Amino acid sequence: MDDCVGLFLAPDRGDTTVFQIYVNAEGVVFDQSIVFDENMRYRTDPSWNGQYEVVAARGDEGWAVEIKIPFRELGVDVARGHTWGLNFRRKQQRVRGAADWQVPIDYDPRTFGKIRFE
Repeated sequence: MDDCVGLFLAPDRGDTTVFQIYVNAEGVVFDQSIVFDENMRYRTDPSWNGQYEVVAARGDEGWAVEIKIPFRELGVDVARGHTWGLNFRRKQQRVRGAADWQVPIDYDPRTFGKIRFE
């Protein structure tokens, strides 16, 4: 229930596995994998836990977080020209608000934006 930032990553746009990673201002991580079946019904697996480097810092005007996610944690190799599905969320529980990069926010990787590795 803390303020936090989140990532939704779909490293293989042909696959239906999404990784959800949230980090709060203390550097505490919540993560899970989300797997869709052929009918786009999903099941979450909160037992999936990636290994990351996380640094969080508070300042007078707010807080910041930096997270280093090794590609191997997502079970992928990144090649030049590879495109991932991606979405971001900023939750502000204290004011009951949120901001999303691609709206509406959804687990469905078809609703994500794209990031291309060059």
